[in-house]
Amino acid sequence: SQPEANVTENEVWSILHSTVIACDGEYVETRLMNSGPKTNPWMQESGARRINVGETVQLDTDVVGPFGYYVDFSRTFTAGYGLPGFQATEKQKKHYKLALEMVKHNM
Repeated sequence: SQPEANVTENEVWSILHSTVIACDGEYVETRLMNSGPKTNPWMQESGARRINVGETVQLDTDVVGPFGYYVDFSRTFTAGYGLPGFQATEKQKKHYKLALEMVKHNM
């Protein structure tokens, strides 16, 4: 489920962590999840910062899942996507288009 607006990075992180454990995962190794100005430079752990609609949210974690299956995954989101009235900025649209082109080119 999508977290509600005006939550902290730690609150969102807790949803991921509790879901991993509830699905019989064993361990979440890293807590690299940040938003807005904390997305650069990279490698900052989640904190008490509130996530604002329209901001970039980045997640990079390693999880030991069920049966010892190890997963390293990264995701980038725009906070508020899908909420009524949400509109991505032109800069966000440009970055999304460039990223999509790179993925298609490298597949």
